[in-house]
Amino acid sequence: SMVHDALTCPFNQYHMGITAENIAEKYGISRHDQDTFAELSQSKAKEAANNGVFSDEIVPVKVTSRKAGWKLEDVDLFEINEAFAAQSVAVVRELGIPVSKVNINGGAIAIGHPLAVSGNRIVMTLLYSLARLGLKRGVASLCIG
Repeated sequence: SMVHDALTCPFNQYHMGITAENIAEKYGISRHDQDTFAELSQSKAKEAANNGVFSDEIVPVKVTSRKAGWKLEDVDLFEINEAFAAQSVAVVRELGIPVSKVNINGGAIAIGHPLAVSGNRIVMTLLYSLARLGLKRGVASLCIG
């Protein structure tokens, strides 16, 4: 089933939502922290949608990967998966990522989290954001960063 194949952790054999609860507990992330993060994502996504930011993201883009060797301050934008607010807040806090560089057009909490294509959506959004803003370096991340 989809719940088992897509939403069950293959290592621990429990629903991915439990992972979010575990992270919230481990990193002391309150419900308020999660709601604040989610509200910010919704705000960013609404503004981006109203400004037509996603209109070009439906065309294919060829991407070549290579080892970067960058420092945190070298990165212009971060597009991290917002499967759960607790997970996103933990990644931002643990890595010390400036929130102003994270999911600048809103993330999966607001835009959606399509099963089996989250990575594609995240990479495409990152590439188009970098191009639109004339920036060069971005990091796309799934699950727990």
